[in-house]
Amino acid sequence: MWKFSVTINARNNAILNLVAPGGQSLYVEAIFDNTVSQNNNSPYFSNPPIPYCCINQPFNYNNGTIDANGDSLHFESIQPRSSTGACPVTPTNCNYVTPLRQANVYPIKSVPNKSYV
Repeated sequence: MWKFSVTINARNNAILNLVAPGGQSLYVEAIFDNTVSQNNNSPYFSNPPIPYCCINQPFNYNNGTIDANGDSLHFESIQPRSSTGACPVTPTNCNYVTPLRQANVYPIKSVPNKSYV
């Protein structure tokens, strides 16, 4: 199993739902498990990663993930994280501005060959 991550000092200080966003780095990770099936095709995203959202409107996002082998794909939205970028990487959770709750703010449902936010 592999974990890929990147830390970028790029959070905008104008973000309103995180405490001190400009002082925190943006941390993103992906986990890849190649022990389950060897010689398997990689999934890919068929849609550009540009969501369009309107204030006070329900939001659905289909990132267009496709897996040629029909494997189940799983996506999870978690609390925003930050990291110093040092090795080994130890990410920390960013704090929300109240009254947002810390867990499951944006749940994601996923099914084989399709994913929905």
